[in-house]
Amino acid sequence: MLASLPATLLLDFDGTLADSQPAIVATVQHTFALQGMAPPDPAAIRQIIGYGLGKGFAILAPELSPEAIQECVRIYRQHYPSADEKTQLYPGARELLATVKQRGIPMILVSNKTETALLAALERLGILSYFDHVFGEIPGQPLKPDPALYHTKIQPHAGDPQSNLLVGDTPTDIRFAQNLGMPVVWASFGYGSATDCLPLQPTYTVSSLVDLKNFFVERGC
Repeated sequence: MLASLPATLLLDFDGTLADSQPAIVATVQHTFALQGMAPPDPAAIRQIIGYGLGKGFAILAPELSPEAIQECVRIYRQHYPSADEKTQLYPGARELLATVKQRGIPMILVSNKTETALLAALERLGILSYFDHVFGEIPGQPLKPDPALYHTKIQPHAGDPQSNLLVGDTPTDIRFAQNLGMPVVWASFGYGSATDCLPLQPTYTVSSLVDLKNFFVERGC
């Protein structure tokens, strides 16, 4: 795996640290039902996780106007907090965060999840304190895989991207890191399929957060 410890560890949330699929599926289906549309099946919803709400709804229902998409986004954001109790950490997530923290490596959470919902989930799950910075989706600001997200918001805290490491589960995460020349670990247990992710040639692949934690344990101070 890695030759040395990264200067900063960047982590995705949905499908990387936590299984939020039940909450996302329930909220998307609720949103479609309120709009009088047939709800997509869970497999289709899984495919849009990580894209951001606007793009995700546009993929699921390409016939929608921009105004209708924005209404779907509004309904989703209003309903999501009531479903988020379904979100749970993956095995090994808390141990990974504690191990990296013990090594003195700064951690930054970078997600296309709405920042308000992201912060609420981190607080509820009891892991917010592990992160030096948290960056989620804010309307009008760049999202992964746009490198502008790193240059405008993350670089002041993390410096040269090539000295850091990103862990994520979708093509969006892999492309984001590669757009910056940053090594990337593909979390194969998450929402991105091997068919979509492996052709992008992530730097490393892990099948569990326990495997990733063990890397940091083996390189303890």
